[in-house]
Amino acid sequence: MSASLRPSDHLLRNVTLAGVALGVAFPVTAWLVDLLVLHPAPLTPASWWLIHTHTPLHWLIDTAPLVLGLFAYQLGRRRLAEARLAASGARIHSALDALEAGLLVYDAAGRVTTHNPSAERILGLPADQILGHDPLAQVACEDGGPLPEADGPVRQAQRTGQAVRDVVVGVRQPAGGLAWVAVTAQPVTPPAEGQSAAIVVSLLDVTERRLLDTALKQERDFALQVMTTMGQGLVVTDDQERLEYANPAFAAMLGQPAETLLGCTSAEIVWEADQPALAAENVRRRAGEASAYPLRLKRADGTPLSVSVSAVPRYQAGAVAGSISVITDLSEQARAEAALAESEQRFRALATLAPVGIFQGALNGDCVFVNDRWQAMAGLTFEQALGRGWVAAIHPEDRARVMAEWYAAVAAVRAFNTEYRFQGPHGHVTWVHGSAAALRDEAGVVTGFIATNIDITESKEAEEALTGANERLIQGLAEVEQRNQEIALLNTMSGLLQSCMTGDEAAAVIRDMAPRLFPGRAGLVALTSNSRNLVEAEVVWGDLAGASQVFTPPECWALRRGRLHGADAGLRAGPDCRHVGAAAAYLCAPMMAQGEAVGVLTLLDAAAGAAFTEGERQLAQTVADNIALALANLKLRETLRNQSVRDSLTGLFNRRYMEETLERELRRAARGQTPVGVIVLDIDHFKRFNDTFGHGAGDVLLRELGVLLRRQIRGEDVACRYGGEEFVLILPGAPAEVVQHRAEQIGYEATQLQVSYSGQPLGQITVSLGVAIFPLHAATPALLLGAADAALYRAKRQGRNQTIVADIPPAEGEAQLAD
Repeated sequence: MSASLRPSDHLLRNVTLAGVALGVAFPVTAWLVDLLVLHPAPLTPASWWLIHTHTPLHWLIDTAPLVLGLFAYQLGRRRLAEARLAASGARIHSALDALEAGLLVYDAAGRVTTHNPSAERILGLPADQILGHDPLAQVACEDGGPLPEADGPVRQAQRTGQAVRDVVVGVRQPAGGLAWVAVTAQPVTPPAEGQSAAIVVSLLDVTERRLLDTALKQERDFALQVMTTMGQGLVVTDDQERLEYANPAFAAMLGQPAETLLGCTSAEIVWEADQPALAAENVRRRAGEASAYPLRLKRADGTPLSVSVSAVPRYQAGAVAGSISVITDLSEQARAEAALAESEQRFRALATLAPVGIFQGALNGDCVFVNDRWQAMAGLTFEQALGRGWVAAIHPEDRARVMAEWYAAVAAVRAFNTEYRFQGPHGHVTWVHGSAAALRDEAGVVTGFIATNIDITESKEAEEALTGANERLIQGLAEVEQRNQEIALLNTMSGLLQSCMTGDEAAAVIRDMAPRLFPGRAGLVALTSNSRNLVEAEVVWGDLAGASQVFTPPECWALRRGRLHGADAGLRAGPDCRHVGAAAAYLCAPMMAQGEAVGVLTLLDAAAGAAFTEGERQLAQTVADNIALALANLKLRETLRNQSVRDSLTGLFNRRYMEETLERELRRAARGQTPVGVIVLDIDHFKRFNDTFGHGAGDVLLRELGVLLRRQIRGEDVACRYGGEEFVLILPGAPAEVVQHRAEQIGYEATQLQVSYSGQPLGQITVSLGVAIFPLHAATPALLLGAADAALYRAKRQGRNQTIVADIPPAEGEAQLAD
C-alpha cells in the first residue's frame, strides 16, 4: 500500500510517525525513571497503576503520544504545502525563462521588478540595467523618431488602466542600432483595490519582420521604377488579350498616352497584316510557351512601327492568365546598324592609312581588329592576331605584366598605358608604347577597347645606352665616394697609430678601424715573433672560419713572396695559404718594414661566391703598409725609451728613472696614505772580486744579479741600478715587515747564485741590504734613500751579508731634548 503513495504522502506519514514515536518515548522514560529511581519496583500493571495514583501528572504525560503526533501531523502538512508552493514557483519561473517572448513586470512607480532572460536578449541589456529601471522610457516610434515618454505603451497602460497591445517601438541597442519590438502592456489590478498595482509587459522581437517588410517594399518600388524607366516597352495583358499595364516607353512608341491603351486588345494596336501572326503567338502563350517574334504596330498617326516582341506566359493560381511582353523598337536599331556600318567603314579606312599600330579588343581581351602597321610591328598576320593570338606576340618576359595591367584597366574601365616588347616569329624584338581607351556606345556602356602602338625601338635603345652610361657614372661616383671614405678612415687610422705609445694602444686602434675599412669581412693582424719562427695574431675580428691564429711564416704565401696573395670563391690562381682555414675567399697582405716582414694582414669571407675587388686588394696592401710602419715606429720608440730609462748592462731601470718613479710613488702614497718600501743593496767585496776575476767577470755578475732582482719583485715593483754595484728596489704599498722579508729573501737568493765566466766558477757572493719605509723613516725621496743607504752601511759595518732596517727618527720634541 505504501508503495502506491506519492512522495508528498510519504513525507506527511513519516513526519507524523516521528512525532508519535517521540511522544511514546516521553512517558516510557518517565515511567522508567519513577520505577527505577524514585520508587524502585518491577514494571507490572499494579506498579503502573500505583505510579498514576501517586503521581496524577503521569496521566497528562501519557497523552504525549497523541499530542506530539497531532503536532507532527500539522507540521508535516505545513511543510508539504510549502514544498508544493516552491515547486509551483519553480515551474512558473522555468516557464517564464523558456518563453521566447520577453516579459517585464513594472511596479506602481514604473520600475521593473521582474524580467525573464528573453527580455535581456531582446533589449540587449544586462539584468542590472533592467531591474529597478524603465528600459522602455526612451524608444523610437514607427518612423524612427523619438517617442514621447508619456505616449509610451507602459505609461498609457498606467494612465488609462487599459491594456495596450502590439505597439511597435524601436529600442536603442548598446551597439548603436535599433531593435524593433512589439509591446503589449497589461495592467494587473489586485482584487481589493480599484487601481492597477503593476503592469505586465510582453516583448516580441519583430526586427526581422520589419526588415523583411522594408525589403519587400523596396523591391516592389524598385521593380516599378525599373518598369517605368526602362527604355524598352513593357506590356501586361489578361487572359482576353486586353492591356492591363503599359509603361511610358511603350506609349511613346505608339505616340499616345498610356491611359488610353489600357483595356484595348492587342489586336487593336497591331498592323492588320500581322494580326494572324499575333493570334498564332497568343495560342502558344496560352499553351505556356515563351517566344520572340517580329511585329508591326500601329502608331497614333497610322504609320507602322517595326518592333521585336519577347513574350512569356503570365500565371495566376497555377493557370495562364495572360502574358508579359517586352517590345523593342527596331527602327532605331536599323538606323544604328546603318550608322555603325558606315562608321566601321570609315574606321577601317583610317586605320589602314594610320602610321601607328591600331588594335581593337573586346571586353574579354580577344582581338577583333588590327591594322597593317600593327601586323608589321608584331610580326603576325590579321588572322593570326584575332582572338587570343595577339598575346603570343608579346615578349615572354613582358607577357605576364602586360596582361595583368590590361585586365586591371578593363576591370576599372580606365586607360591602359605601358611600354613592352613584341617578339616576332624569327626572334626580332620591337619596343612599343601601347595606349588603350574604352569604347562606349550611345548609352555610354563600354563595349570594348581601342589601342594604339607606337614603335619606340630606336628611342628605347638610345635610352638604354644612356641608362648604361648613367649607371656606369653612378657606379664610378660611388666607387670614388667609397675610395674617399676609405682614404679618410685610412688617414684617421694612420694618425691614431702614429700617436700610439704602446703596442696595446695600436692593437685597439686596429681592432676599431679594420672592420670599418673592410665591412662584411673577417680578418686578423698577425705579427712575426722576435725569433722569426712563429706568426701570432694580435688583433682579430669577425668569423675567422677556422683560420689559425698561430702559424709559421712558410704557411703564408704572402710572407714567402713579400706581396699580396689570395683567392676568391670558386677561383684559385695558385696554392692556398694553409693558415686561412675554410674561408671561401681570402686575401693576405704582408706587412713590410725596412725590407723585413713584421707580420701579415689577412682578410676572410666564408660566404658562398665571395670575392675581393681590385679596390679592396689595393686598400688591404695600403693598410698593411701603414700598420707595418706604425709598428716599426713603435718598436723604435720603445728601443729609444728603454735606452733612456734602462741600464744597458743589467736591463734594470737606471738612476734617473728610479728618482722620477720614487718621487711619483711617494706623492701617490701620501694621497692614499699607503706605505712605500725602499731596499738599497750592494755586492760585498765587489772591488776585490773585480781585481781577482777582471771587469768582464764583474759585468757578468752584475747582469745575473739583475736577472735575480727582476725575478724576485712584483709587477708593480721597480728594480733599478743605482750605480756601480749598488741597486735600489721600490715596493709601492708594501708594509715594513713585507719589505724586510723580501730583502732577506733576496739576500738568501744571492748566496745561491752560481755564476761562471769563461767556464770558471766565480764562487759564492753575498749582498748587504738596507731597508727604509715611507712615511715611517722619512717623508721625502732624498731622506728615504738616505735612511736606506745608512742602514746599508750599518749592515756592512756589522759584517756584511745581512739586512738592516733603518732607525725610526725621533719626534720633534725628543730631538730637542736630545740636543
